[in-house]
Amino acid sequence: MLFQTQFSAMRAIYCVEAVNSAQRKQIDELFREIQTVAEVRKLSTGRIVSYAVQTKANCCEILDEIAEVLRSINEHSLCLQPVDNVAMDIVSDLCRASGSTLLSVPTCGICGEKELFPGATITICSRGNARIVRYYCPRCTALECKPKVSDFVRALLDADRRNIRLQAEVKPLKRKSRRDLSFTIAR
Repeated sequence: MLFQTQFSAMRAIYCVEAVNSAQRKQIDELFREIQTVAEVRKLSTGRIVSYAVQTKANCCEILDEIAEVLRSINEHSLCLQPVDNVAMDIVSDLCRASGSTLLSVPTCGICGEKELFPGATITICSRGNARIVRYYCPRCTALECKPKVSDFVRALLDADRRNIRLQAEVKPLKRKSRRDLSFTIAR
C-alpha cells in the first residue's frame, strides 16, 4: 500500500527554449510553484531548460495545465510523455545541440536504472562528515520492503551493488515523516 502512489503516478518532461536569463528565471519560478503540488526535478539548464514532473494519478490535469502555461511563455516548448529512455534521449540531444547543460539523474543502487523520482533515498553519514547517498527505484524499493524500518534499510543496503557494509544494527537518524522514504543513518 505504501508504494501504490509511486506506481500510479503520472509523469511528464517539459523542455523550453529560454532565449534569455529573464525567461529562464520565469520558468524556474513556475516549477518552484509547481513543487507545492507535485514532485519536480530539474533536468537541464541553459538555452534548453527542462524539468520532470510527477503527480498522483488523480492529479493528471496538472500536467496539461503546465504544458499550456509553458506554451504561453514560449512557443518553443515541448511536453514528453511517457517518461522513458526515449524521452531522456530527446532531452540529452536537445541539450547537446543547444550547448545546454544536462544535470545528473539518480541511479538505482540495486538495478542500475536511472530514476527521476527514487522510491527511497539513504544517506550514510560516516566519521569525518563523509556522506554516501544511495537511491533506489520504486520497483527495487517495493521488492525489498520489510515491516520494520531498520530491516527495510538493511535490506536495501544488502541488495545494493556497491556492497555497503554496516555495523550490526541500522538505526535511522532522521526521517521527515512516516510516509517519507528518505533515511539518514550512521555508519
